Amino acid sequence: METSPPTVNSPRLPTEIATFRVKAAIGDLSSEQFDVFVIGGGSAGLALSKEAVDLGLRVGVADYVSPTPKGTSWGLGGTCTNVGCIPKKLMHYSSLCGAAIAEEKETGWELPEKMQHDWARMQANVARHIHSLNEGYNSQLKSRNITYFNAMASFVDSRTLLVSSSYEH
Repeated sequence: METSPPTVNSPRLPTEIATFRVKAAIGDLSSEQFDVFVIGGGSAGLALSKEAVDLGLRVGVADYVSPTPKGTSWGLGGTCTNVGCIPKKLMHYSSLCGAAIAEEKETGWELPEKMQHDWARMQANVARHIHSLNEGYNSQLKSRNITYFNAMASFVDSRTLLVSSSYEH
C-alpha cells in the first residue's frame, strides 16, 4: 500500500519527505515503509535515527557484521563501541592501574611482593561492559519506536532497500 510522503513542520528539513520501501528477505517480515532508513548502527547512525524520529519521521536501522572465522560477532554501536575506542580505553585503564600500583610503595603503601594481572577476568569484564552498551542502544531504539533490523541492507533502486541476513542478495 503506497502512502503519500509525510509533511514535516521543521526548519531543519524540507517540507516533503520521500519514503523508502524496505523488502525484507529475512524471516516472514512484510514490506515496510520508512521516511529515513539508516544503514549502520554506529554512533553516527544511532544519532541520526534518534534525531529523525524526534522530528516525527518513521525510521528504520539495519546493522550487521558477519562473524569472524572464530565466531566473534558484535552488536549495535559500531566499531568504536565493539572493537575500537571503548575496549581500548578499558584495557588502557587497566594498564594504568598496574603502573599506579607499582608506584604505590613509594607513597607508603604496603603491598604484596608479587602482583598479578588476570587477563581473562579483564577480558570478561570488558566484554560484559560492551554487551551492556549494545543492549542499551537496542533498548533506546525500541523505546523510540525505531525499527531495528539485525541484518545487512542494500539498495534495489533509489527508493527501495533489501534487508537480508547475507551479503548474497
